[in-house]
Amino acid sequence: AAEDYFVARLSDKLNAGVILQAELLSMLSDGLCTLGEYSRSKEMLEKVVDIKERYYGQNTPEVSVTMTSLGITLRELGDSTSAQKILEKALSIQERVHSSGHPELADVLVALGTTLCSTGKYDESRKFLEKALKIKESHSGVDHPETASVLTGLANSMYNLKEYTKSKEILERALKIQEGYLGMDHLEVSITLASLGKTLSLLGEYEAGKEALEKALRIQEVHYGKEHLK
Repeated sequence: AAEDYFVARLSDKLNAGVILQAELLSMLSDGLCTLGEYSRSKEMLEKVVDIKERYYGQNTPEVSVTMTSLGITLRELGDSTSAQKILEKALSIQERVHSSGHPELADVLVALGTTLCSTGKYDESRKFLEKALKIKESHSGVDHPETASVLTGLANSMYNLKEYTKSKEILERALKIQEGYLGMDHLEVSITLASLGKTLSLLGEYEAGKEALEKALRIQEVHYGKEHLK
């Protein structure tokens, strides 16, 4: 009995060590992504997926979460085909284990929708992002920054579908949320302003488009400096 007890304790400690390793690798991957070191981030995330599959099982939500991060990283590396494949697998897992309104499901839908948009599959992208938007609105709130982030992605899909009026309306809603939560001079606000300015110009609203673009430029100059490539 004593031997069984110590074996169980040792097993618990080993398991805890494995999970700690996965968590540390995930944190390191996040930091590398922030620095733009996507290749190294990809290597870390592949290790995490391997660890989690061995510990939790292949078709588990824990694995799906890391697959989502890996898919996003692959997209940033320009490998949209591999990104789409792994995100579709992550989505399949989430749909099996979670309800249709779970926030982790929304995260995969956003990542997949954004990836599809980057490959020119704009209508498919729109459908995934609209599903994600409903979940974010329900879970995080209609005026939450995470909701705004989905809105900007959806607006991009609408823009590429040449639905410029809808894109404009969505961007205006996202901008209002971002300015309220992040402040008028946040970089995310400048990105949305730039998209809005481009959309307004295509709609023939040249003065409003120019004003939005000038605001975006002022914010970026403050953050990056006037000589920065951005």
